[in-house]
Amino acid sequence: MKSHEEVEATLEQLGNAWPENDSLVERVLHGLETTPPVLATKQPRTRWMKRVAVCAMAFVVFVVLALQFKSDNSLLAQARNAIRNARTFQCVITTPAKGDKPAQVLRGQWYERNVGFREVSPTDIVVGNSEGTWRYQKHNRVAVKTSGNEVGLTVNNLLNDNNVGRLLKNQEYERYEAGDQNVNGKPCKAYLLMPAKAPNIQEFRDKKRRFVCLFDDSSRIVQMVNEIQVDEAWTEESLLTMKYDEPIERTLFEPRFGNDVTVVDIDSAFDEFVNLDKAVHREERKGLIYAIHRVERFENGGLFLISSVRGTDATLKKYPLEQSQFNRHIRVKGPAYIYQGPLKRAFSTYDVELATMTHLGICVIWRAIIPVNPEGGDIFNTGYDPATKRNFALPRGQVKFPVGFNPQGEYGKANFLDKNGVTHSESWDVILDVEKPATLPTFDTIIRQVYSDVSALDAVYFKYLNMGYRGLMPVSLSDLHKISVDDYRAAVMDDVRWWKEGCPQDDPRVLKLKGKSVPPKK
Repeated sequence: MKSHEEVEATLEQLGNAWPENDSLVERVLHGLETTPPVLATKQPRTRWMKRVAVCAMAFVVFVVLALQFKSDNSLLAQARNAIRNARTFQCVITTPAKGDKPAQVLRGQWYERNVGFREVSPTDIVVGNSEGTWRYQKHNRVAVKTSGNEVGLTVNNLLNDNNVGRLLKNQEYERYEAGDQNVNGKPCKAYLLMPAKAPNIQEFRDKKRRFVCLFDDSSRIVQMVNEIQVDEAWTEESLLTMKYDEPIERTLFEPRFGNDVTVVDIDSAFDEFVNLDKAVHREERKGLIYAIHRVERFENGGLFLISSVRGTDATLKKYPLEQSQFNRHIRVKGPAYIYQGPLKRAFSTYDVELATMTHLGICVIWRAIIPVNPEGGDIFNTGYDPATKRNFALPRGQVKFPVGFNPQGEYGKANFLDKNGVTHSESWDVILDVEKPATLPTFDTIIRQVYSDVSALDAVYFKYLNMGYRGLMPVSLSDLHKISVDDYRAAVMDDVRWWKEGCPQDDPRVLKLKGKSVPPKK
């Protein structure tokens, strides 16, 4: 059973740079596929605005797509380099005035190299400067602050040749002299972008939607007009305007969201949760710090623990934390992540991953170790003597259980790679004093406590709750707005049932996760 961290590492090694469930591209494609074509008749305002917003977001996508598929000597490659090399860059998407409705700004992006950035969408405002990054969610009036300025990775990811550019190949991109016009007093040349192979986007396949791109004399895109054909005429739906090397008001890069907005410093909250000074156990092992922040017995001989792993200062100096952009969030990967140990131990337990979280290069896991036979005695109080090859009872109140970590990145390659190119994990047993209380908490209590912990750290983006994935890759990072505590409890209980039944591969949940048909019940 591979952990979620292990699955993600494998995907990244394969070059899968697409976000899992919330990428801009996927939302654009889904919107274009599921929203009906514009008709000549008047549509309700809400539907029209939704459609325009979807198409406006598509602007940014197709700018990137167009900039990614030509050779390095092409006009588009020059345009891409112009964006990358600009000192300042502004991109604003607007809808034209219609009837008594004024023009509206749907999305905007502003950045200044080594200073800051700002991104505004219908649901969020993201601001970054030298002090950190703030994400303001308009629906709940909360701004989450984290360390690090994301502007460099944001721009590089937008223009990365290995990003979403492979989505549309063989676009039709041609000169359109009739569209030439002056922008800001300077003559610009027009080109048409009409993707020829756009799966599930009927309007493009029928050539009833197009982008008119205007380039200045420095080969920079300054405008893109999103047009749709209605009654044989091309009608503007939205306009994307780009500006380069123009002054930007510095207050745009300040986190000003209003007095009624709560700012949460998630870094401080997370640091407190994994505070090493408060850990019940910590040890340094091969340049890493492994810590146990909570260990507790529960009903039927089970053991619950929360543990973390991170690099020492010396390790992080030699092998710095790795940063990458994932689903428009900056992921900071440490030198290792938690290893649960073999799932079938000699003392007959099964190991249930309840939740995992990574932040600031630190990996945290909530796990339960459950005896297969609760009536078989206190298996965690049992040691082993290699000389006599016999088990023996540890002193009263002590427990013994397996722990470990999986190294990754350059640290893993340098310290755990064998001659065959395989990176090995590190595992060992820990013995701790854990008294058995007079009244043991139920497993249900433990599950609800995990949900409460993760909820308190909900602003940490890279997190998973065990929703019964049967050891397979989860479909997305966990969104607690879509998962209730009862949903989570039911999923964990069902996962434990599956373990108790011997992990049958014909289990309906397993078949469903593998994309196989589930036979009807007899």
